[in-house]
Amino acid sequence: MKISFTHVDNSLPLFCEGVGYTWTQDEVHRPQGHHYYHWLQTEKGSGIVTVRGQKYILHPNQGLLIRPMIEHEYHQLSKQEQWQTEFLVFGGTVADMLADFLKMADVYYLENMTPDLAVFIRQNYVLFEHEGVEGTLQQSAALYNFVMLLKANASQNLTTSVTHLAANKMVDMITSNYSDKISAMDLSQASGYSNSYQNKIFNHYYGMSPQTFLNEYRLRQAKKLMMLHPDWQVQFVADQTGFNDISRFIKEFKDNTGMTPFNFKQQFLK
Repeated sequence: MKISFTHVDNSLPLFCEGVGYTWTQDEVHRPQGHHYYHWLQTEKGSGIVTVRGQKYILHPNQGLLIRPMIEHEYHQLSKQEQWQTEFLVFGGTVADMLADFLKMADVYYLENMTPDLAVFIRQNYVLFEHEGVEGTLQQSAALYNFVMLLKANASQNLTTSVTHLAANKMVDMITSNYSDKISAMDLSQASGYSNSYQNKIFNHYYGMSPQTFLNEYRLRQAKKLMMLHPDWQVQFVADQTGFNDISRFIKEFKDNTGMTPFNFKQQFLK
């Protein structure tokens, strides 16, 4: 079963673009990613999801959330076994903020879902069939609860995972100190592991190195600042987000967004 919304209200804190369950999953290739946040979990069988070259195997009771516009593809693990999935696609004005609350990189991967999270889509499917103002507001509230379930699920798993705790400490350091210089030694002190081993840990949970996560987080914060303060100088924004080299900031920003910081902020000048 599947619901797709062709008209979404982008002004809502959270909105649903699509939801489904008991879905016979076809092979999917998205070189440019999805326009919205995309949650995928396995009901039956198994599948392989590849996000920017990092592979995740989704067995039953496992799922992942992918950020918008992130290259990914997925297909069933075995040609002899059908892959059935559940999915939830959403966006909204607070979606990025909630993703940051989850300390999410490109992917938020859960190896073992709690019962409440595992049945969320089935239990709330009827709600997403409702139309009108009241229906969309109820859906927005339900999507917020879904994100809180993701957070609670991860917190429960952290109590039994020392390495995940170490990765989480590195994320805490990055998100709290991104405007300052952060060295590999700083991250080692936070994680309690050597630089080479902490990189393996971080890559396992977040699909990238701590340095890549730091750069992408800084770029997201820079975009937020320029959206809120389009009159600010590019040099000042770079300084506020930990980029000491303006040339490097401009290059990385253009590589990430396809436009220069100046052109990006021009969109938000009144």
